[in-house]
Amino acid sequence: MQSLPAISGPLRMSEIIDRAFRLYQHYFRTLIILPLLTYIPLGLMQIAVVMIGGSTTNAERQILETTRVLSRGGDDATAIFLVVMGLVVGLIVVVVALTLTNASSLQAAHAVRGEALAALPALRLGLRRVSGILRLGVIFLLAFIPLLLVLGMLAAVNPALMGCGVILFVPLGIYVGGRMTAVTGAFYAAGEGPLDSIRTSWRLTEGYVWRSLGFGLLIGILSAVINSGIGAVIGAVFELTMPSVVGASLSVATTTVINALWLPVGLLANMLYYYDLRVRQDGYDLALRIDELAEQG
Repeated sequence: MQSLPAISGPLRMSEIIDRAFRLYQHYFRTLIILPLLTYIPLGLMQIAVVMIGGSTTNAERQILETTRVLSRGGDDATAIFLVVMGLVVGLIVVVVALTLTNASSLQAAHAVRGEALAALPALRLGLRRVSGILRLGVIFLLAFIPLLLVLGMLAAVNPALMGCGVILFVPLGIYVGGRMTAVTGAFYAAGEGPLDSIRTSWRLTEGYVWRSLGFGLLIGILSAVINSGIGAVIGAVFELTMPSVVGASLSVATTTVINALWLPVGLLANMLYYYDLRVRQDGYDLALRIDELAEQG
């Protein structure tokens, strides 16, 4: 497969989105496999729930009622077994989901560099990065604890003060969000650790906070229009024109396919924006860097 030209200069927002779609088209067969593996099982589970219960709401009621019966009628050993099995299954689901997400992100990073990373090697690399992405999540979670403590103390003094605190912290949260735009690029494309990824993102977005916020808003709007908008319209047509179970199942299937199709575009755009910041801040010529790596290899 012939690779596309590498990034060699700053890109406008429109060029980032255009480039993402062109890369997606070029590497479609490579990039679509893992998103389908991610979303299809979830979609099948939702369809099964709908078919069992007649609708999502009815199925949820049946599951809750079954849980209540088991909790009332089962002995302690059964309850402990159910809890342990639930934790084991939950852990497996988290690891699998993170592995698939990591693998898709790594494929996007390679595609931006003009390389095709197959699914199996991506999955192996993605599994190795599970602990790293978990540590990154823990770091972000711990960063919010002081904020929650402050809001809690304000609420204890006067509930009105908590509202004022939230209003004051919103601009801070938006600013920090802008500074964290390049974290995923540093983590997946450069292979940096959690803390180093945060430091790199903070450095790269210096002077580009508003641009980073605009990029995040643009991707969010596109995701909402494509995933929620188009999927909701098509799903509503199915549900209104077909029997309830069939219509609901087709609606879930449509949403699943659209989500899977969109995922690589969002990942590619994020990686392109990371490299765009590298070009702007570091004078990073990706084409030359690829040549250097090829010569070293």
